[in-house]
Amino acid sequence: MRVLPRTEVAALVAAAAVVAILAWQELTIRYYFHGLVSGLFCAGDFFEPPPPLKATTYLFPKDTGYDGQFYRDVAHDPFFRRGFAAWIDDPRHRYGRIFVPLIAFLAGAGRDGWIDRAYQIEVDLFTGLGVYWCSRYLMEEGLSAWWGLLFVLVPASLASLIRMLVDGPLCALFAGFLYYLRRGFWKKLYAVAVVAPLVRETGLLMAGAVVIAALLARQWKRAAWFATATIPFLLWEGYVSAHTSPSNALLIVERPVIGILERIFRLRDYPFAPSVRLVLWTVDELAILGFIACLAMSGIWLWQHRSARFSPLGISVSLFLLLGCLLGQPAHLAGASGYSRPVSPLLLWLMLEAARKRTWWKLGPPLTMTLSVALYIQNPLADLVRGGS
Repeated sequence: MRVLPRTEVAALVAAAAVVAILAWQELTIRYYFHGLVSGLFCAGDFFEPPPPLKATTYLFPKDTGYDGQFYRDVAHDPFFRRGFAAWIDDPRHRYGRIFVPLIAFLAGAGRDGWIDRAYQIEVDLFTGLGVYWCSRYLMEEGLSAWWGLLFVLVPASLASLIRMLVDGPLCALFAGFLYYLRRGFWKKLYAVAVVAPLVRETGLLMAGAVVIAALLARQWKRAAWFATATIPFLLWEGYVSAHTSPSNALLIVERPVIGILERIFRLRDYPFAPSVRLVLWTVDELAILGFIACLAMSGIWLWQHRSARFSPLGISVSLFLLLGCLLGQPAHLAGASGYSRPVSPLLLWLMLEAARKRTWWKLGPPLTMTLSVALYIQNPLADLVRGGS
């Protein structure tokens, strides 16, 4: 009997994950979103969709919706040709994250009837890619390839699957960053560094980590090489800036550290029965405490592994740790889906470290945020159990 090589085993696990995700999404689309793929983008009726998309837009009643609804608009008008930017909350911010919407536009041949489905499949394939890279990473530590499924439990990955966000694809690229960095595959690492900031601006931290580490090691050619990875991002930002007004995205760092500590003592006002509110408050508190614990564990790792501090890995951990500490806006910290996504690459690394070292209890803090994010699939699952409405 032929023993499959690691590449094939990891690919099979990733394929199984994608098939399972697609099946779950199709059931949700059919029974909960009445056959409209747009339901996955979580569009609320507080925001008017562009007129050409109205007929195919599933709207959540009395809801502001979520970020995916705006990335959907970008995917249908990536080059500002149809005026869809007028229906987006922060055009410069959303259009800056062009990679996933643009690939959906191209895969859908620019046709409105195909783009939503192309976007969905793209996000699912990115999830499979993240599973594949995590499987390869952990198989080298003697673990089963199935441990790569931890990727699906990263808050950004799960949130992206149920809201069509770009954070999951960025997290997948970070999994590739970790794997290629370990293997010393610098050309493939460079490709990741080029794409990552176009997916989400925080992807710059990957190229930045390599550049800083190279400068500290006086590897001037590598530093200059990876610095060029930011050129496509900078060119696109210039194009977007010429078509949009300034963004207010930096408001999320208006109360660094203090805002995080204050969040522990601030409860959300849920319009549910007292018993349900108690459960939700408990999950919220566990999530914010888990977030703080993850930041602390990252800091402890940096303190204990002094020789790794100035490596690309150590610097990337430091940069995402700094990003997590800067988050402080009350509205952004209201739910785990908000504050966990920017630092999900760090959370993924912590989960892989816990698995790699078999310190299973360290999976707890990241998974508290996953639990909080998972509550958002409660209604679709309930509807599926009943057989749809």
